[in-house]
Amino acid sequence: MYLTKKIYWPILLLIDIVGNILFFWKKLKRPPKNERIKKVLFIRLEHIGDMIITTPVFETWKKNYPNCEVHVLCRELTAPIINNSPYVDKIFTYNAPWFIRQQKNKEPLSVLISRLHYENYDIIFEMHGDPNNNYLCNRIATSKTYTIGYSCRGAGFFLNKTVIYDEKKQMIKQNLSLIEDFCKKIYKIGRAHV
Repeated sequence: MYLTKKIYWPILLLIDIVGNILFFWKKLKRPPKNERIKKVLFIRLEHIGDMIITTPVFETWKKNYPNCEVHVLCRELTAPIINNSPYVDKIFTYNAPWFIRQQKNKEPLSVLISRLHYENYDIIFEMHGDPNNNYLCNRIATSKTYTIGYSCRGAGFFLNKTVIYDEKKQMIKQNLSLIEDFCKKIYKIGRAHV
């Protein structure tokens, strides 16, 4: 059920039940029509390997939506991996204290949230399933923003749509499952092109 220690499952379940009651209206929101998607944000605040296996997602998205702006929120450490990517238009960095301790940020989280909220994204993809990241999605989203991610660690009620996390699935395929409802062509593992 949850990708945490089993001892936490009852607490997470209780939080999710209450959260789903309080935020039930989020699940009623419909995704934007494909032709109206102009700007998206991918949240990937974890480690270098996580960013590397996410690059096919950016490529797939950009090949399906060449005129869509692709923004990524990531750690300073992982930003160089995508700095020169033709599939990423803008990078924001934040060293999330819930993933890494003792790293400074250039600006407070509240300032970053305001900057990202101002971008007025059509879709935000949260790619880890962390409750803090799901809450961050909720804070960044505007009334038009559709949020998608995992609830495998709890707090999926902050998102408009949750995708089932299958730990048996190859990680690149798992990441691509977040965008498959929006993309006609999906990146094929082992091939250079879609």
